[in-house]
Amino acid sequence: MIRLLALLLLFGLIFVFPVLVLFFYAASSSWAFPEVVPAEYDMRSLVFFWLHKKDIGISLLASCAYSFGAVFLTLLLTILPAKLFARVNFTGKTALEGLFL
Repeated sequence: MIRLLALLLLFGLIFVFPVLVLFFYAASSSWAFPEVVPAEYDMRSLVFFWLHKKDIGISLLASCAYSFGAVFLTLLLTILPAKLFARVNFTGKTALEGLFL
């Protein structure tokens, strides 16, 4: 049980806390360093996001598409040679294993 609570706390610190900080930063007009919570709030950045949600969505989708394309290309260019390297004996295989490790 303690391990589960520790994992949840770690998850909160790593993922949830930065999102809360970003939300506070977006909802505040200015946030000076010593303040723990912003003193003033305004909706200027959230209104900007709402007005430009189509452009922001297109940019996010394009970024995700480029990222998935890069991952797919990397897997394509590395898995097939790795499979060949693992299953086929050829001259210089020991030297290449030494270089890779």
